Amino acid sequence: LDPKYPSNLVMFYIEEPDLHAHAFGPESQKITDLVERLDKTTKYLHEKIYEKNLQNRVNVIHVSDHGMDSLQLKNVIDLSKIIDKKVKYYGSTPILQIVPDVASEREAIFKQLLNASTMLKNFKVFKNEDLPARWHFNNKDRVGPITVLADLGFGFQDMYDNAKFYEEAYHIPVNNENKYGVHGYDNKYETMHPIFFAYG
Repeated sequence: LDPKYPSNLVMFYIEEPDLHAHAFGPESQKITDLVERLDKTTKYLHEKIYEKNLQNRVNVIHVSDHGMDSLQLKNVIDLSKIIDKKVKYYGSTPILQIVPDVASEREAIFKQLLNASTMLKNFKVFKNEDLPARWHFNNKDRVGPITVLADLGFGFQDMYDNAKFYEEAYHIPVNNENKYGVHGYDNKYETMHPIFFAYG
């Protein structure tokens, strides 16, 4: 520790278990093993803080940026089979922005999605002005005119591309039973909540 120029803030980010949990699912043994390794890393960090007699001088905060839940391809909702007009999709499962190629068709597209969501009961659809305030997501300059959000355990057609990527990257065969990890669902779900623990 430099006595003249001590560090005021030190941060580091570990991409696990997020990276592999997307491919193998948060409930997999691979992720259990990764979490155990991260626990050991945390233990090492705290042991070094005590070894250097810094426990009364350093505040330590551990946070995650989100939780995660599982999704199977058999629970994919293909919006292209619901919408019969040309649109562009932005974002990724479980939340997509939908921008009609023809702006005047927004209402017709919204009604198609609303009818499907009422019947299927596995996703919700919002106009920009009706997005829940608690999401802090209502910004017409940055958010599409229509937003769809899958319910927990469901996703949209972009998951097919994700599954193909995981197959190539991790040699996971694509099938309806594999569990993939997803985050970005409604933050009312406990599995979406991050962790926070600290001492100092």
